[in-house]
Amino acid sequence: MRRIHLSLPDEPLSRFLSEYLDVKGFSVTVSNSHVHAFTVCVKEPPDLIVMTKDSPLLDAVGFIIKKEHARAIEHVPLFLIGDFKPKEIAYFKEKNVKAFLSVKVNPSALNERLHQHFGIPLPAPQKRTPMLMDIHSKGKLLIVQLEGNLDPDKAVELNYLITRFLSEKAVKVPRIMFIIPSMYPDMINGRNMRILFKFLEAPGLKPDLSKIVVLSRVEAFLKALKAVPELEGVAVVPNYYEGYRALIADFDVETTVPVVMLKPDSRFFLDLYGPDGRVIVKAMEPVGQETLDLLAEARVPSLKYYGDLDLDRVSASDYNPQETSLFDYITRDFAPVSVELFDSNVLFEKQNLFFSRIRGQHLLFVSLDPALFLLVQQSLSVYFEIHNVRAGENLKPVLEDPRFAIIFIDLGIPKDTVLRMLHAIRTNASRRRTTIILMAKVLNKEDLVAYRGYGTDHVILQPFTTEKIFNKVYSAVTLDRGT
Repeated sequence: MRRIHLSLPDEPLSRFLSEYLDVKGFSVTVSNSHVHAFTVCVKEPPDLIVMTKDSPLLDAVGFIIKKEHARAIEHVPLFLIGDFKPKEIAYFKEKNVKAFLSVKVNPSALNERLHQHFGIPLPAPQKRTPMLMDIHSKGKLLIVQLEGNLDPDKAVELNYLITRFLSEKAVKVPRIMFIIPSMYPDMINGRNMRILFKFLEAPGLKPDLSKIVVLSRVEAFLKALKAVPELEGVAVVPNYYEGYRALIADFDVETTVPVVMLKPDSRFFLDLYGPDGRVIVKAMEPVGQETLDLLAEARVPSLKYYGDLDLDRVSASDYNPQETSLFDYITRDFAPVSVELFDSNVLFEKQNLFFSRIRGQHLLFVSLDPALFLLVQQSLSVYFEIHNVRAGENLKPVLEDPRFAIIFIDLGIPKDTVLRMLHAIRTNASRRRTTIILMAKVLNKEDLVAYRGYGTDHVILQPFTTEKIFNKVYSAVTLDRGT
């Protein structure tokens, strides 16, 4: 098993990548500073170090300088995470850096880079339905709906999203409802169940398993859940309302409701108690005029319930049981958890699918700048067969070659030469067959209009970075192909 050391200042991200790569068959150790990483790696040298370019106290450049004087790890290769300029790429390449990854680390792309680096064949793509996730929040509550297969790598990703949310909201006691309407039984087992709920082990949390509820009738899922001893306290609820009540009820939070604020049609999700501890108004039942009269006669100033005021009260003005289901009423204020909050997002899924389909196609790079070619190569070599030619050579046969799905042209080449090249390409290949991407230090409007007239308006402007190149290929090709 290949040994990898991760050094990332972002603790939730490093934990996520560690668990993800563990699922993929790698042995992973973790540091949250490059200073600590140096100590750990010298003591137990890994096969590869993955670290951020920037880090407090000691950045990647400083780490490499120290590494070159440490015999135990001087020859250990590195992957770097960050945004990189061509000069940085050239420098780090000389220092045994084998790959350059975007700041927003795509775990699937990292896994592919690792397989490529170690010469390990990638497993055949799975034809099964992946785990589909839908996450909504209201205040500090989370509702997570899952379907498909209980994929361990998707479960690790879900853990990351949950721990990020809990961290952003400063939540110590998670309150989460898992809804599983359907799920294939093939991958439901104790190991994957433990991975699904691994977020409960995140540092700083004080989980109360009664606040983790499951709404499901999937027999295989419920059986596997019951078989994991450490998840014994997770509640299985019969319906959405009971699950919601279990989440909002909190006997450590006493909320007072003045009687003068009550109306005959007022409702609450939880029971209302009187001063003597008796239930005066049952959950979800209207208070009623008779109860109000009795409270007035007894001079009871207020009732109380145990839970969060913002999550409990039902507004009679907009809840009519004859017109709106309780489920619709409760969920109307739940908002989708913003994937922009996280470093892993829906776009990654689309990009993964795109690059898996386009893998192995040919890409042509035309330039006079070797450093620029190196940057493109580092960004895309996992996915494309990349060919490099120098401007000024006899390019017509190459430009007319039907193999090339993408052609990069460096606008450091004189404009008239670029226009002739564009004409040669577009004479033989439409946008749907060949995408042309221009790389420019500067570009005026007049030149952009000219290049558009010759068949492309896809441009990457300086500063050039691996992330810009990666994202531009995705957006340009999907736009040209109409996909």
